[in-house]
Amino acid sequence: MADENITGKRIKDLCRQKGITVRELNVLVACEESQRVCTEFRKRGFNAYSNDIQKCSGGHPEWHILMDTRYVLGGATSGCKQA
Repeated sequence: MADENITGKRIKDLCRQKGITVRELNVLVACEESQRVCTEFRKRGFNAYSNDIQKCSGGHPEWHILMDTRYVLGGATSGCKQA
């Protein structure tokens, strides 16, 4: 828990220095159909999305990007297909 608070404080300090809020930061949690990590980021105020080639099981399809992560990051190679 202590490490979590240090990390959160560092992120908030960086945001303050840049003049943005945590809510303005986008977080992509790749290869995550459960949405556990995504949900924790959202609880802390981040604009977080889960991403997987499987449908999500976490109950928030509005936060889930159902496709190959390589497409989301813009580095898809030929032969990759959207899920």
